[in-house]
Amino acid sequence: MNYKHPILQTLKASNLFYSFVLLVLEKVSEGRMRRERLVGLFCLLLMLTACNKADEFKDTLDNIPQISNATGYKYKSSYVLGDTITITGILHPDKNLRIEIGNVTATILSMDTIYYGVLNGAGIMQQAHLIITKDMGIGKKRSVVVYNGTNSVTGASINIYDKGGEGSFDNPLQFTDVLPSAGRQNVYLSCINGKGDIY
Repeated sequence: MNYKHPILQTLKASNLFYSFVLLVLEKVSEGRMRRERLVGLFCLLLMLTACNKADEFKDTLDNIPQISNATGYKYKSSYVLGDTITITGILHPDKNLRIEIGNVTATILSMDTIYYGVLNGAGIMQQAHLIITKDMGIGKKRSVVVYNGTNSVTGASINIYDKGGEGSFDNPLQFTDVLPSAGRQNVYLSCINGKGDIY
């Protein structure tokens, strides 16, 4: 028996329960199965197909890297050359992990595994530690992209500044207050910067 209905052709193309559907249709055409049972079986077939597609979609989502923006795990918005940036999330280091900052592949110095959550067992995330370098570009809104295989996710962009260069500080440094007298309650910290002392 050769059925040309579009639904059957779609099932045949996806090789999904095709033989089962053909068997049911043959039994119906022979009069051995009632129409109500056919409707029930067809609904069951649709549910099984939907479950299969949901499982495939979940597998696809599980393979996409994720960057955590939760408090305590989110990376800063600005860095100076030589700083270390730590990107935390589900990074899949076993699937050709690659991180680009400013369209330049960054060297991953080290990876850590962290465990989080207390209910229903701990979850697992990874932390990638990278050094901010000049070839990533100095300026605002440098892109951060995490790749693993063919999957990627774009994180929040970062600002990269040269040490002491323009943009290192939002405002010029200036004195804002002078203490008139020293009291026992005041504690002074001495910071030696090579160009004089700041107290």
